[in-house]
Amino acid sequence: MDFTRKVTIGLVSACLAVVIPFSAAAATADIKKVGGFDTRIITDFETLSGQTSDTSEIILGTKSTDGVDFSVKTGYGIDNSNALVLGETTAKGFFAEATYQVSKDEDAETEGLDGATDLLFYVNGGGEPDGIAFMPLFGEWDYDEDGNAVMEENANTGNMENAITWRELGDAVDTVYYSLADGSTEWVKHTGTSGRYLSLDTGFKGYVKIGFDNFDVVWSSNDVNDKVDLKHIVRFSFYYGMYARHQDAGYAIAIDNIGFSGDLKEVAVDSSNTTSKNEITSTNPVTGDMVGNTVIVTLLVSGLVVMLAETAFKKKRNA
Repeated sequence: MDFTRKVTIGLVSACLAVVIPFSAAAATADIKKVGGFDTRIITDFETLSGQTSDTSEIILGTKSTDGVDFSVKTGYGIDNSNALVLGETTAKGFFAEATYQVSKDEDAETEGLDGATDLLFYVNGGGEPDGIAFMPLFGEWDYDEDGNAVMEENANTGNMENAITWRELGDAVDTVYYSLADGSTEWVKHTGTSGRYLSLDTGFKGYVKIGFDNFDVVWSSNDVNDKVDLKHIVRFSFYYGMYARHQDAGYAIAIDNIGFSGDLKEVAVDSSNTTSKNEITSTNPVTGDMVGNTVIVTLLVSGLVVMLAETAFKKKRNA
């Protein structure tokens, strides 16, 4: 069993149950073209300046005590805009987690995603001197064939909670993803992953696009209706090996413009309900037992084990 699979299994198996109520009324992003594909961006991080994994409910993951600085900063995104930066201070070799928790972000634009077929996000790889490689994962509420939210009992509390479907990048020679470098008009096809890591050229800056059929459902979660619903997105996570080689630049990579592309439709605006982002009110009352979700625990892996894993990965990549 590969290292990242072991990590993911251990991570999801050791989940913490926390209460997350239904999110407030969400907004709908305008459809924009990214490399010729209709796209809706859920977040561009512009309203999240200064949020860090140490103190935020929206930016989660590895903490500064582990030698990293995972936070939203200006100057690392598209056209020097905001981005989620995987910053490096004193870390010398371990597998780290940077997470954007959509369900806590009132400014996330998560409506109008019917017809989506691909996850899409922008990567600034300017801090990585040795080839970019990372694993993306996202989670959403699970639904049945009739469109009802799937509920499950929390073994620790006895409360009924929304079941979460976690999706991780497939670990296979036929896993496909695409990249579109800044200034280019052509998407480049990449085939194959190693340890669920996708790989990009050193210094890459541009978009990555991954079709839903190239993700696997994490073994400890379910997907009752066997489809990506995108009715209630919980979070996006990016897993990266942080090393001393990132200290010169102060970061490894930065993530911007997380969204979805596909056959998206225009959404009619109801003029009688024009709640602004800054005046969000809940339209989904909690009924029955407490509604919550299962969140992934911060990943803590020893530097020695991770360095061995990265060495094995590089051997695979260079084979």
